[in-house]
Amino acid sequence: MNTQILKLNKAGLPTDWINFESAASLLAKDLVSWSMNEIASTLHGGYQRDGTRSVIAVPTIIAVKGKVSEQSVPRINNAALFARE
Repeated sequence: MNTQILKLNKAGLPTDWINFESAASLLAKDLVSWSMNEIASTLHGGYQRDGTRSVIAVPTIIAVKGKVSEQSVPRINNAALFARE
């Protein structure tokens, strides 16, 4: 399966495209803070003692927990402002 999953940071900014196996791994490790959109793939695991089967539904967009790095905004000064003109 060649389904690509959009990986976002917890602020909702896109960081990467990953395959559904990597997304399922993040879901199983409880590293996904939220997800949205339709289900891209459903993975079925083994059976438990009580007869239930483990299932991981992988959505097409996932937001991963973790630190959000602040992107630096360049400072504006007169020299930089007038250099473009």
